[in-house]
Amino acid sequence: MNNQKFRNLRDALLEYSIEIYDYVRKNIEKTKFKPIIYNSFVKTEVTKFEYDIEGARPATTSKPVEYIDGNKRVMKFKEDILEFSLYQKILSLLKENYPNENEIKLQSDFIDAIIKVSIQEEKIDNSIIKRKLDIFFKQLNDELISSYAKIELKDLVVLTPTFEFQVNSTILEIKQTSKEDFEKIEYSFAIQRDLFYPPDAILNLTCEVRNPRAIQILIEQVLSIIILYQVGSVRYIRYELSSDSIISTMNPIFPVRVGNRQFIFPTLKKVIITPDNVKELIGFLKRLSNLLPKNFYINEEKKVDYLSIAFLRYKDSIFHGKTDEERIANAIMGLEAIYLRGTDPGELSFKLRSRIAKLLGILSIDKPAKIVSLIKEAYEIRSKYVHGGTIGAKNHKRINEKFGSIKEFSITLLDYLRKSILIAIYLNMKKETIHTLIDESFIDIEKSHELRINLLSKIPDMNGLQTEKSTIIVYDSDKNVISKFEVFTNTNYTEDDFELKLDSIKQRLNISKSALLTIESKK
Repeated sequence: MNNQKFRNLRDALLEYSIEIYDYVRKNIEKTKFKPIIYNSFVKTEVTKFEYDIEGARPATTSKPVEYIDGNKRVMKFKEDILEFSLYQKILSLLKENYPNENEIKLQSDFIDAIIKVSIQEEKIDNSIIKRKLDIFFKQLNDELISSYAKIELKDLVVLTPTFEFQVNSTILEIKQTSKEDFEKIEYSFAIQRDLFYPPDAILNLTCEVRNPRAIQILIEQVLSIIILYQVGSVRYIRYELSSDSIISTMNPIFPVRVGNRQFIFPTLKKVIITPDNVKELIGFLKRLSNLLPKNFYINEEKKVDYLSIAFLRYKDSIFHGKTDEERIANAIMGLEAIYLRGTDPGELSFKLRSRIAKLLGILSIDKPAKIVSLIKEAYEIRSKYVHGGTIGAKNHKRINEKFGSIKEFSITLLDYLRKSILIAIYLNMKKETIHTLIDESFIDIEKSHELRINLLSKIPDMNGLQTEKSTIIVYDSDKNVISKFEVFTNTNYTEDDFELKLDSIKQRLNISKSALLTIESKK
């Protein structure tokens, strides 16, 4: 870009902005915008507010309010501003400097932004306008712009003070809702929704993006990670987008609000954040943000694989399970996506529960006998459901006696699915390779050891907080280093594990079985 032409454009826009501001402030009181009482707009006042382990419980009253249409207000001023003498000059300068852009739209966007600032700010100086100019040119040059999202969450109960942290280049703030969050002027249907489904937490995101779709994708990514942190029906009621942008697709007159129909489904289980697990949640979000497959949260991602199918079944079970049978069937289908293949021979139910019990048992997630029993019950329920049957009173009673309640049974089953998804993400191995290793581990002690070592060396604790590793160094009798491998510091290698590992090293390096090897651990 020609430097002189750019300076001319910038100077003209600065002069034009000052004219716009002076005009708006001079006429803002003269121009009488008649307030309209809209039945659809109400002001809410909170008469009582409680917040505990069950989340937010506001009691409110509301009444219709006078409302001035902000869009009409801007358009009224804009009609006159388009007649300013500088208008045509700036159109010409924009066309010279940005020939590939629609200069009329760019000019219109810029005017909207300056009018908005002029209405909001009683006193404005050149620094505010220059900042708007800087943002305008950053966008024209396809640079990053600060953008913001306020997400109202249901079923994430925050029993700790507001906490803020950074994941990559995104700043996140999570806080419980307060009385002030419900005292607002809003569409009446939105107020009614908040009374029936009051948000329990607010998640604020701040990031640098080039287009509004990027922050929406980020919201989906963060929420996908949160529902993998614990089994719980955490969902957004709505979110509100805004940015520093000048161009209208990212900076409407009012922030963009996006609603979610998931809030109409009943709660399965709330996720409770206390001072004791804040650090754990932050660690989990940081770790998974770099590992979560994109097709978990980007609908346009065309790659569909067994893991994305399992995650979809997990979400269906959490959010859309209208009956116990439907929820359990979806969970089993999610586990089948991970642990079974279309080419698997033999009795599939037996193969499914055996593989799950072996994998989760090694990581001490549950006792293998309990896993086998629960999966067997769940598989039978799934089979009845797909053929039009229900659990039945007899089976219902047996499940209550063995597992506490049908709800606890479902949550435990979903936790197996959640942890299986995380294990597959952490292992980053082909599905067939994992299956073969599990199956061979039942009959071959060395394969059993190989599976155990793979899990203990690649899987942190299920909530991703523990990510530190120790390096295990193996020496021969002359103190020469012959091998190194890593394990997570939170895993407990037994003496048998080390003996088996040393035997495999000897076999791999063709060292005599009677040779003396020593081990040293370093963080």
